[in-house]
Amino acid sequence: MAESTASTPAAAVDHLQTYRNALARGTLSMQACLQCRAFRFPPSGICAECGSDRYEWRALSGRGTIWSFCVFHKDYFPKVLREKPYAVVLVQLEEGPRVYSNIVGAKIEALRVGLPVLAVFDERPDGEVLLKFRLSAPPA
Repeated sequence: MAESTASTPAAAVDHLQTYRNALARGTLSMQACLQCRAFRFPPSGICAECGSDRYEWRALSGRGTIWSFCVFHKDYFPKVLREKPYAVVLVQLEEGPRVYSNIVGAKIEALRVGLPVLAVFDERPDGEVLLKFRLSAPPA
């Protein structure tokens, strides 16, 4: 389902802000190339697959599976307070693209490649909304 189509020159559009605005509304949206249909993530002015600057924003389901993950024991972003260790996951979205994020509400020991996940929208104290994921079914 297309949300809008860009007709503005790529340099005049803040693609990341458009993505962030969708997150703030509780929607995971990505650019889809109008020429080759590839998703663009992170958002950009030019398709990495075919070089086209034509795209539309598409709302995605937020459903996916853990494709890979890594456990960090050190905090690399001192302004982000979180318990350590923490996991960074690579999620294969149902629609095809992969995104890096964090898992919420699950113990690291429960994480496995292939587990189903669902997008959640985490509002930080500064008002920014981040895309994160939670397990969508309890691990067996």
